[in-house]
Formats: sequence, structure tokens, C-alpha cells
Amino acid sequence: MLNDGVPLNPDILALKNKYVREKHELEEKAGELERWIAETEAENERIGQKLVSIREELEQAEAQHERSGEARVAKENEYARGGESMVDFAQDCFRRPGGQRN
Repeated sequence: MLNDGVPLNPDILALKNKYVREKHELEEKAGELERWIAETEAENERIGQKLVSIREELEQAEAQHERSGEARVAKENEYARGGESMVDFAQDCFRRPGGQRN
């Protein structure tokens, strides 16, 4: 007799061994899938954090671009009113990286 009270017979023993072997294989596959899921979730979290960071950088760059454009328009208006020569205006634009002015 087996531990569970089933009479010992070669067919029953073979089926029980097959069950134990397949159960072990499926548990291993389940463990591998759980590890893969955990790794994928961690990677998704890192990607999400990087995306947030990139979006923040984009917003800052857009705000800087808007501020520099507003400053340039103000200087252009000053030039139009005769407060600055066009040469001074152009030189000032090229003094700073990206054409940004004070």
C-alpha cells in the first residue's frame, strides 16, 4: 500500500510517479514565470520613471524656449522703437548658445 491508502499496483505507481514529475515541472515553470513577471514589472517601473523624467525635461525645455522667445520679441520691439541697432541685436543673439538673449 502507498501512504495514501491506495493498494500498490504497478499501474497506480506509474501514474503517481508521472503525477509527481509533472507537478514538479509545472511548479518550476510557474516559478520561472513569476520571476519573469517580477523582472518585467521592475523594468516597466524603471521605464515609467525614465518617461516621467523625460517629460519633466521636455516641459522645462519648452518653458525655457518660450521665455527665450518672449525675451527675443521684447528686444525686437525695443529695436523697432529705435532703442538698439540691428547689428547689436544680431550680435547679442549669437553670443548665447541657442540664440538665447538676456
